[in-house]
Amino acid sequence: MKVFFDHQIFTEQTHGGISRYFFELMDKFESHDEKLISSTIFSNNEYLRFSNKRSSIPFFPNTHFKGKIRLMNGVNRWNSERILRNGNYDVFHPTFYDPYFLKSIRKKPFVITVYDLINEKFKDRFDYLKLEDNITNNKHLLMTKASKIIAISESTKKDIVDFYQIDKNKIEVLYLGNSLLKKSDNEAAIFNFEYVLFVGKRSMYKNFLFTIKSVHHLLKKYKLKFVCFGGGRFSMQEIELIQKLELQEYVIHYNKNDDNSLHNLYSNALFFIFPSLYEGFGLPLLEAFACDCPVLSSYGGSLKEIGGDAPIYFNPEDSQSLYDTFSKMIGSSDLINRCKKNGKERLKFFSWDKTYDDTIKVYNSLF
Repeated sequence: MKVFFDHQIFTEQTHGGISRYFFELMDKFESHDEKLISSTIFSNNEYLRFSNKRSSIPFFPNTHFKGKIRLMNGVNRWNSERILRNGNYDVFHPTFYDPYFLKSIRKKPFVITVYDLINEKFKDRFDYLKLEDNITNNKHLLMTKASKIIAISESTKKDIVDFYQIDKNKIEVLYLGNSLLKKSDNEAAIFNFEYVLFVGKRSMYKNFLFTIKSVHHLLKKYKLKFVCFGGGRFSMQEIELIQKLELQEYVIHYNKNDDNSLHNLYSNALFFIFPSLYEGFGLPLLEAFACDCPVLSSYGGSLKEIGGDAPIYFNPEDSQSLYDTFSKMIGSSDLINRCKKNGKERLKFFSWDKTYDDTIKVYNSLF
């Protein structure tokens, strides 16, 4: 069987959960007999850039100019359409929701992965999500036309059925895996102070501002730092809140986006906090488990489904709930150790090998 992954997510993302997912699948193809076609010619994606297994050409990686992504996309899309027209593949798996391929795919089967329904659930609450209505409409279109839909959690599958009344038998739930491997405990910590870790984007549904407001007294009381990894520089709104709450010396941004740094930060944090209102899966849960990092988590979306009994949970819309659980985590070594132990056990349920095997089963079911 020959499977074709297109360029979309590797054009758009330098790093992130979706490109990580497809990169890991591609990596597994390397060690199996299945044939894989990838149409990405130019990419600044970090997983591709620093891998000796995948061939793509960096496109002015250290230069920013208007139209850069559009130029990359133009070349990569041309190559994708060329492969589609040739038809020398068995299954097509687009890496995002652009339906450009529908006119070229003819009768070949295609599979679409749906990660979450954040836009559908929260666009009336957060105006910036309304700007992505085109993505939402494309997602819906592709779900109706796909041979199979992969959902990355039961929560996401339920949302698809509830919002779009799509036949649940068309949807297969395939969990993701973890990419951060445990390293030597002798590695020097990046920071020599006690801190709580926040990872990734801080956009509105990620609940960063709510979190800072809820726990700022505790940060000061215990002289505890709040380290943010990735997600870009602090916005003016974030800076203004940090200044208003007098947290300049407590809230720190660390923007070196590499796995070694991320592993180091997880491994040395007092705990990782995941306050998101909604997640389709929540890869940082597995990353934290892999690094023996205790987790304080919202139960939004799929997080309780994925986390099981490993995290300590709170209501992401109840400031007192967050304050109380945050306080408990700071003051209880028994709770910290329990979370570490349960995280190790929970991680055993997830692996990229299983994700790959289950994905191949979905492909084979089409014939």
